[in-house]
Amino acid sequence: MNLPVIYSGGISAYCSDLIINEEGKIYFLSVAGYQTAVKGIIANVLENGSVTIMIDDE
Repeated sequence: MNLPVIYSGGISAYCSDLIINEEGKIYFLSVAGYQTAVKGIIANVLENGSVTIMIDDE
């Protein structure tokens, strides 16, 4: 099983815990990767409020 990849602002890392509710909203609990990439993704989420998550090459 591959970990989903999370992208934001040209930065990528892995989403090690992912929850999708019935309404299709995605919540991620843990982002794994190099510290700089993870901090960059969190900063982009707080600034822009959006990310892209690739699940099973979809």
